[in-house]
Amino acid sequence: MMRTSTLVAAAIILAGAADAREFTATQSIEKVVTVSQPNGAVALDYQSASRVAPGDTLFYHIDYSNDSADPAEDVELVMVVPAEVSYLENTANSGGIDARLVFSADNGETFSPRRRLKTIKNGVSQTASAGDITHIKWTFKEAIAPGADGKVSFRATVR
Repeated sequence: MMRTSTLVAAAIILAGAADAREFTATQSIEKVVTVSQPNGAVALDYQSASRVAPGDTLFYHIDYSNDSADPAEDVELVMVVPAEVSYLENTANSGGIDARLVFSADNGETFSPRRRLKTIKNGVSQTASAGDITHIKWTFKEAIAPGADGKVSFRATVR
């Protein structure tokens, strides 16, 4: 088993017009557990990620809120995908907000849409795999209204 302290990803928040002290963001990590229901259906349960093991699925999310009286413009949220996990394809979510979603496979140096993300292996440029992703960035296309809140997220598997 592995402790989550090594699995926490840093969040970077860049807010434009609103006072950054009034735009808050909190990152959390939860373990995703599949639970069978008595009727045969399957449901997901989100539990503490205090202990995880290889193969476990984790849910990374940033909950944000604009507590300013002004709209928060030019907001970007960036999450690191820790080396101990592998991003699960098509799980990055902007929570219904119109946001440009880009990925990095070079520790946040450059970002590209997922389908164009490249990495260099053995001196050859190739399409990055999900396991190559090191950062995910959401750039909000519209201002975050005063009093508004939301969540961006992704899932990953413990290596």
